[in-house]
Amino acid sequence: MVEQMKIEQTKQPVILLYHIPVQEKIKLMQVLLRHGCQAVTVTREQYQTTLGVLAGVTEETTPAAVYTGSELPESMMVFCGCPDALLDILLADLRQSGVRVSLKAVLTPYNQSWTTLELYRELRQERQAILVKTRQKS
Repeated sequence: MVEQMKIEQTKQPVILLYHIPVQEKIKLMQVLLRHGCQAVTVTREQYQTTLGVLAGVTEETTPAAVYTGSELPESMMVFCGCPDALLDILLADLRQSGVRVSLKAVLTPYNQSWTTLELYRELRQERQAILVKTRQKS
């Protein structure tokens, strides 16, 4: 059973990192540290753990099953406990630093009970829907 906690209770913003290439990760870490954010690298084995547990905003009484499937095919990051103003600054700084991460999300009360794989599927579906709409307008 997962105990729900308010995301705003996170003392330091936490950024979950998935499948980030080494060169990108070096630049990314510099940006995050400059803005006082804690980076958490999520391993493939943790993909069944909920985002809230990974970010430290919920507690899980039953350990999640260890994931033994494939690594995510794309890089992904999840911003946890970032005020809107800081999120805007981080995104601008990441862009200016040339950091490329395929998928980005913000932890919300709605998605904090999702696993990495559930979030990844949702982000891919959203991206596909945007591409379809963009092509229809062209």
